[in-house]
Amino acid sequence: MSFIANPNPPLIEKTLTGYSLNWKEGILIHVSRLRYKDDALKGEIEVKISNNGDERHIHQANFNFSSTMSMDKLVQKLESIASIADWNKIIEQARVKILQLYRSSGQKIEELDENVTSLEVDYLYYPFIIKDLINLIFGDGGTGKTIFAIYIAVELIKKNYKVLYLDYESSKEIIHRRYIRVAHDVQKKGFFYRKSTMRIQDDIENIKTAIDACKADFIIIDSVGIACGGNLKEPDIVNNFFSTLHQLERTILILHHTSKLLEAEKTPFGSAYFWNNARNVWEIIKNKDEDEHIIGLFNKKCNVSNLSPPLAYKINYFPDKIFFEPVIVEDFFLNNLRPKEKVVAFLKTIEKPVTAAEIAKQLTLKSDTVRQILNRLKKEEIVIKEGEKWLIKDPF
Repeated sequence: MSFIANPNPPLIEKTLTGYSLNWKEGILIHVSRLRYKDDALKGEIEVKISNNGDERHIHQANFNFSSTMSMDKLVQKLESIASIADWNKIIEQARVKILQLYRSSGQKIEELDENVTSLEVDYLYYPFIIKDLINLIFGDGGTGKTIFAIYIAVELIKKNYKVLYLDYESSKEIIHRRYIRVAHDVQKKGFFYRKSTMRIQDDIENIKTAIDACKADFIIIDSVGIACGGNLKEPDIVNNFFSTLHQLERTILILHHTSKLLEAEKTPFGSAYFWNNARNVWEIIKNKDEDEHIIGLFNKKCNVSNLSPPLAYKINYFPDKIFFEPVIVEDFFLNNLRPKEKVVAFLKTIEKPVTAAEIAKQLTLKSDTVRQILNRLKKEEIVIKEGEKWLIKDPF
């Protein structure tokens, strides 16, 4: 490599962790962990040399982008290691550009007009994962949250998405075995694992680096307890957790446990802000039959669309494979259905029209509630009214 006396301006790429600057002369600088401290922009800077595609590490250090003294020290260090360029010009270019980019990197004000790609909700995996949002699945221990999350990961890998699994509860060996069994007939590339032990606020820069490295589109956090850290009933702790997640700028699924309170309807354990901050919330329930593992999934909240109908799967375990088989949800989880879903499920089982009072008696619902549901279903063209009696329009 000949001496670089007059370097061209670098090409700059924004990364999740910071910025990459690439000089066509073969100099690479990665900038990360940027933050303002003591009225100065500070961060980490890594310098590499690229020669015919081979990268060689030169130096890495903390760096004060606001200080000429810090620049002089770095230039002196680089000249002592690799006197191949006018490092003063290169570091000055990097320093000035990073200061400009960082100061202009706040959230932009954008006018929203009629130009929009689509009015439809954009799902990464329908109906459980809404793209670019934080999705939450909660349930009791042992219901199948982890194996179902891996199932979603495999389905996304089939569509050429890359998945990063942040594991706070298990081990690499266990997750690896489960992944291979679920992905038995799928190409095995695209699933990345990282063991995590620190709360996410303290580990965020390392997680960003991991996301940049594997180019992950979808992040699974299993599970909230250690990832969030502290008292999960404290609103500030939970809000800081979600604020940190937004820095990842990815579609996220977080797995969480159920509140142990004997409530009529279970909720995610801890502060109500788990519920409030997640945009798409599902509860997972396991059937009580010990001979079969059947899970029901119930959409409890969705901020961007109507609630999705419940779904159920039978999980078939074999020594080398795990199959997910869709089953009829009302066959196993009738008592968990919402009143509207119970009415539809009941009407599918009968051959003759019935009155609203007969439906209410069979389902132990209030007659007024059933009549309101039936009128809504009629508007939706799901049921037909014959005199005072009702029947399903299409039972199949």
